[in-house]
Amino acid sequence: MTIRTDKSSLLWAPELQYGVPQSTNYRRFGLHDSAFLPDPEYNWMYYYNTLKSTRGNVFRGPEKLEGNISDIRLQGTEFLHFLTSPSGDYFISPFTLVAAMYDNTGNINFSRVYTGGKVNRASIHIREGEELQLSIDSMMFIQMFHNRPNGAGARFSNFYPIDPGPLNTTRYIYDDITFIFAGVAMGRIRALDISIDNGLVPYYALQQGASFDQIQSPLKLLIGQTSYTASITVDMVDNTDLAFWDYLSNQVSNPSDVMLTGNGFTLVCSRPEPAGSASLILNCGTTSTNRGLVFSKVEYPMSVSDRGYYSAVFTGNFDTFSIQEL
Repeated sequence: MTIRTDKSSLLWAPELQYGVPQSTNYRRFGLHDSAFLPDPEYNWMYYYNTLKSTRGNVFRGPEKLEGNISDIRLQGTEFLHFLTSPSGDYFISPFTLVAAMYDNTGNINFSRVYTGGKVNRASIHIREGEELQLSIDSMMFIQMFHNRPNGAGARFSNFYPIDPGPLNTTRYIYDDITFIFAGVAMGRIRALDISIDNGLVPYYALQQGASFDQIQSPLKLLIGQTSYTASITVDMVDNTDLAFWDYLSNQVSNPSDVMLTGNGFTLVCSRPEPAGSASLILNCGTTSTNRGLVFSKVEYPMSVSDRGYYSAVFTGNFDTFSIQEL
């Protein structure tokens, strides 16, 4: 009986009650082959006795559960709705994460259940000739259970849901994505990186009675100040592409006839299969006077390349991020 890496499964499900694992409705994140699981990190408090240089005692400190999953090839859109607070009300939908490691006989040898999960940081990437990718750069949880009866019995759980398998859908690829900046479709975007930071903070509050296993686990995860940033690589060929430069230079100037106005960009992602698939729309920044997208930096080098086009990288920050399907 051997545990192998190619006999692994990782699923998630939305939580109807915060911190309580779901029994059904589990699904895969998408196509990926690795994950850094949010296994415990303990902040031990070391005590050194007087008149000695060696440690005399140690006390349990707060527990932290944090992990990540990089480079997910998206097949579905469900998990994207867990990246941010949809209405800006400091609430992000929680989810349960379950991981199983099978042995070569087909039995689950080791499994973990993580509850109260929320996305702390995430990024969305698209590159020329590739597919839309999601990276969960940091996900945090408030509790963990496992199926090892000899390890912390209060955390024992042999629950593992049915794996529904991968979705029978095609990917969102570069050729089926439209980038719209200030209401104009831009045709020469080579790469786009969107970063989301929810500023989560583990909250270790006073509780009625002791924790169920005497470990200082977070009671909840609080949202801090959010930050949305973007890096846009574009070939500068004609006046349409130079609209990025115009917006950059206008927003940092202060003549009487140029106001610091809001703007943003939209990413419309479609796919041919299955028939009738909804389009995924990512709205980045407002177009009102909320001062949506602002560029903070541009890299526009002069170089001779085999492409024959100048390329510039615009880095900016925007105020809102929303996801919709049509």
